[in-house]
Amino acid sequence: MTILLSIYLLLHFKISWFFLFIVFLVYTIFLYIQLERTRKQKKIIQYQKKVVEEQKQLVEEKNRQITESIEYALRIQTAILPPNRIVKKYLENSFILYKPKDIVAGDFYFAEQNGDHFFIAAADCTGHGVPGAMVSMVCSNALNRAIDECKLKDPGQILDKVRELVIESFNRNELDVKDGMDISLAAINIKTSELLWAGANNPLWYIPAEEQAHSPVQRTENTAIQEIQDKSKIGLKE
Repeated sequence: MTILLSIYLLLHFKISWFFLFIVFLVYTIFLYIQLERTRKQKKIIQYQKKVVEEQKQLVEEKNRQITESIEYALRIQTAILPPNRIVKKYLENSFILYKPKDIVAGDFYFAEQNGDHFFIAAADCTGHGVPGAMVSMVCSNALNRAIDECKLKDPGQILDKVRELVIESFNRNELDVKDGMDISLAAINIKTSELLWAGANNPLWYIPAEEQAHSPVQRTENTAIQEIQDKSKIGLKE
């Protein structure tokens, strides 16, 4: 009886240890599989993180290059704008409000003295940002050529010539470019103080002489601000 009990206990003990060993082995394999899966997932995440970081650096570098190019374009566009001292020389009680929507823009102002005339203009070219700025360069150059090269004095004749030059610039190939500008141009005779005006879809606002006795700041509803306008535009019509 004692021997049988001993054998039974020994077998039971071996079976228990065997069972524990099997459980331990299964648990170890499970942990290994989980660790391998975690390690692979970690590698994937690290790779994806590396790709995202590289893409981020690439985008930042491209943005930096684009911003530098636009800022340099701003320097070029600013170079075509007249300094305030020129405007103040002929229009002492004046100011310029120039607030482009983007770093560079399609809006520009123009001021130039040629002979006995002082020319001043405000222009709005088609497009915004870089495209608008490129159009403004073409239109500003055409305005300069009409005054300096063609020696025109009458604002209407100047804008007719500018339209011709702008269309010529945009029609040098087969591309269908219909860009242009709206502009308000005034020519002031320095000797006689006579002002001539012409516009292309940009109006002229003025206050008649009888209204100028009122304060230029405190206007009333009865103050007669007059408007002259022309609905035509510089460039090809759509």
